[in-house]
Amino acid sequence: MLAVIFSSCAQQEKFRPGGPYYFEGWTTYQIPFHPEKEITPDKAKLLRAYYIAYFNEDKKLTSFTKYLDGKLEFSDKYIYNSKGSLVRREMTKYTGEFITQYWNINENLLREDTTQTDSSIIIKYINKKGEVFQERIIKAGNL
Repeated sequence: MLAVIFSSCAQQEKFRPGGPYYFEGWTTYQIPFHPEKEITPDKAKLLRAYYIAYFNEDKKLTSFTKYLDGKLEFSDKYIYNSKGSLVRREMTKYTGEFITQYWNINENLLREDTTQTDSSIIIKYINKKGEVFQERIIKAGNL
């Protein structure tokens, strides 16, 4: 497991700020994702699924988008604090749902807000074990 994370980090170090960079996949479910197997834009368009990534000046992933059958599947945007720690993830799904996740200074997930297609919002508060300990649902008419 450690080797996988190390190789992914080493791969990200080779990218200059900006993008787009095209990839065949990613290595773990750890957020932010770790793209792998860089490909050309032409090869990407021949694949059923491919990913586009952008990196910041610190060579950290700032945007990661999946395309499936030529259509947007999901798009992630990552926001870091001045020390380089992840503080927020903004995910847009093909369904129209929008998910925002918040991390603390120790990079523990604290909260997840999901705006559903009917504009209602589900807010989940998460403990140190990664378990939801409180959930609030705000209906669209009560915003």
